[in-house]
Amino acid sequence: MKPVRLYCAELNDLDEPPPWVVVVRTLSPFPQLLLSVVLVSALLIWSPIRLLPAEWRHHLPGWLPTALAFAGFVPAGLLNHRIAYYVEIRLNPGDFRYDRVMALAKQFNVDVKGVVELRDGSASAFARPDDRVAFTRGLLRCLEPSEVEAAMVHELAHIAKRHPKKMALSVIRHAALLIGIWFGGRWFIETHFAVGRALHFFLHSPIILLVFVPYIRRRVSRRQIDVSECEADKMAVDYVGNAEAYIHVLTKTIDYNRAYFQISTEGGTPSPSPTFERRIAAIRAYAEASAVAGAAENGSDGNCG
Repeated sequence: MKPVRLYCAELNDLDEPPPWVVVVRTLSPFPQLLLSVVLVSALLIWSPIRLLPAEWRHHLPGWLPTALAFAGFVPAGLLNHRIAYYVEIRLNPGDFRYDRVMALAKQFNVDVKGVVELRDGSASAFARPDDRVAFTRGLLRCLEPSEVEAAMVHELAHIAKRHPKKMALSVIRHAALLIGIWFGGRWFIETHFAVGRALHFFLHSPIILLVFVPYIRRRVSRRQIDVSECEADKMAVDYVGNAEAYIHVLTKTIDYNRAYFQISTEGGTPSPSPTFERRIAAIRAYAEASAVAGAAENGSDGNCG
């Protein structure tokens, strides 16, 4: 089935969400993280358990106040749910975009649970841990239909390789490690040293975990994201059949987002990051290796004839 302009049907009005949703999504996940840290810290310091009679508190387990403090994560979850209400449109069978993504998924034997369209003017697409493919309306405006499908194949490759699930598990694993260090370090310090009021507040507040957020992002991003993007790029290049055409899709998306976010490009149009430079180099290297392997295979077939 040949792609047609139906990808961009009914997109004359971008219908962006309210400004506060745009701001929170742009800064995400920091507003949600900050909200959770503040509420958890408050619940740890001013626990509602203190309102109970003293004889009741005496019989409660010592870990209960800390466990109740994790209720501070609930408002952030509700905030994310509200943002999804404004931003996400879950497409259904019969929608051209849904049917095309599912046809591509069937072609590559990828189990996709659904397709999500986002009311967002920037150009982006990603695979989610729940095995859904998500794309923004800005992507449909930015790219031609065949280019959109190349981006979809890239995201399908992520689902096929289970990259979103692996990423989520990696974040959970690192977060669990840091929380374990936090509890263990707090116990050790309070057991072996005299702790003042200020230090007691600091040790009992998850604010200390914010210090390690860059560590988690660096550990996860530099290794797993680079590898997963490289693997997904290979599948997209095979689908497009031309490495330079696929590179054009990537650079076109980046240039569109620069204009959308009004990022200055004075003094030329440099590559957005060294990671992108390595990614482009890896795509070209893969295309060259595939061409050499194909030529060798054709040569061996000829010799056999």
